Amino acid sequence: MKDNFNPSQTAILDKRYESSVANYKNTKDSTSTINLTSYQPNDLVYESKTSKEQLAVFSEIYYDKGWNAYVDGKLMPFFRANYVLRAMVVPAGNHKIEWKFEPVAYYTGEKVSLAFNILLLF
Repeated sequence: MKDNFNPSQTAILDKRYESSVANYKNTKDSTSTINLTSYQPNDLVYESKTSKEQLAVFSEIYYDKGWNAYVDGKLMPFFRANYVLRAMVVPAGNHKIEWKFEPVAYYTGEKVSLAFNILLLF
């Protein structure tokens, strides 16, 4: 790795996430912005504005078990960058990016608990 690594301009990706950026063309857009508009520990909302598709590295720790990324309500792939952070390719235009913690085990447990409570009432 180079000694002049600048994380604001360069992202380090593991080979196993290569397919996530296979069609991405790195084109600089100095006018692009991403702003955090809402923060809850399990739901983060960003607004993005860019004229070209961009690679975004978010300042949250990468953890794929239960986290989902949505752009305008559509489920999107994300991957690890710079060893510990979350990243995704953001399409051109104005978009709402939402990170939701939606662990399957939690929702399954909720349904099982509801079913047992209903049975208990009867």
